[in-house]
Amino acid sequence: MVDPPALRLWRRVTQEQRLRGWDISDLAARAGIGRNTVSRLKTNRTPPLTKTVNALALTLGIPLQEAYELAGLDAPAEGGEQSLLEAHLRSLLERVPARRREQLERMAEDERDRYERLVQQAREDYERQVGRITQLARVEAEEDTDDK
Repeated sequence: MVDPPALRLWRRVTQEQRLRGWDISDLAARAGIGRNTVSRLKTNRTPPLTKTVNALALTLGIPLQEAYELAGLDAPAEGGEQSLLEAHLRSLLERVPARRREQLERMAEDERDRYERLVQQAREDYERQVGRITQLARVEAEEDTDDK
C-alpha cells in the first residue's frame, strides 16, 4: 500500500502541534482551516491544496520549502514565498474587523516597503562588490599575463 502524499507533512504538523500543546481544534483555528482538513493529510490520496500547506507552515513555523516537499508538492518558485505569505495574510485579514484590518494592512504595507528598500540596497551592495572583485580579477589577470 502506498502512503498518502502528505503523510510526511501530517507527521511534522503533528509533531509541531504536540510541542505547542495544541489539540487539532487549536491548530485548525490558528491556521484558519477546518479540523477535517488537517486530519485528511494523514489519509487523503491526493496532495493537499497549497493554501492548506501555506496555512499550516506559517502557523507552525515550518519553512515553506520544507512543507511543500513534505506534502509532495513542487516548492514555490524563487520569490514565490513572499507572495504566498502575502496571500495567507490577506486570507486572514478577511476575517478581521474592518477598523483593525486597515491598521494591519498599513503595517503590512510598511513592512513590504521596508523589504523592498532592503532588497534594493542589497542589490546595489552586491553590484558594487562584484564590480570591485571584477577590477581585482582584471588586475590579477593582467599581472599574470605580464609575468609570462
